[in-house]
Parts: sequence; structure tokens; C-alpha cells
Amino acid sequence: MDKSNRQIASDLGQDLGIDLFSLEYEILTLLHESGDLSHKELSGLLRPSSATLERRLAWLRTRGLVTTARDRSDLRRCSYALSDDARSVLESELAFFSSWPKHAPISTKMTVVR
Repeated sequence: MDKSNRQIASDLGQDLGIDLFSLEYEILTLLHESGDLSHKELSGLLRPSSATLERRLAWLRTRGLVTTARDRSDLRRCSYALSDDARSVLESELAFFSSWPKHAPISTKMTVVR
């Protein structure tokens, strides 16, 4: 039986232990799509306050969903990446969406029907 979108979101949230409509989920999906990102890059893309982003990243690290690596040339900087477990869960759950048919862009030209 096919899963509904709500069920897929619920399953993914349970597997990761987070609410899908949260900053944490945005961070995870961004890291899934982009790979390693710095604090500055995440902040620029997501636009939370620096303190909020740091708290969310710390929470994701304690849950084992995100890993950090220090920049060898500048130890003040670090990059964030998905843990192997988080990547595996996201890839298996999000694979469902990649099977959706691609649609042509909707035309911006409007036609009046009388």
C-alpha cells in the first residue's frame, strides 16, 4: 500500500526524532542536498539568529545527526555534515519523492475562458 505524504513525513520525523517542519529539519535537508557547510553558509541560507542556529546544531550533534570538522588552516572555523545514520535515513525516506513524475513548468501566460 502506498504511503500518504503525511505518513511519509511522520515516518521520517520518527526515524530522525525531530519535527519535520522545524529549523532542525531544514538544516538536515540542506546538508543532505549541499554536503558540508560552514556555520556562515548555513546562517546565510537559513537566516536564523546566530545563537538559534548554534543551539539547533548543538542539539543535532548530541542526537548524532550532524558531525563537525575543524578547518585545518583556521581552527576557529568548522563545517557541518550529516552523520552516516542521518544520511541513510534521509536517503531511504526521500527516495520516494524522487520517483514522482517531473512536470513541465506552468505557463505564466493566462487565458480567459468565456
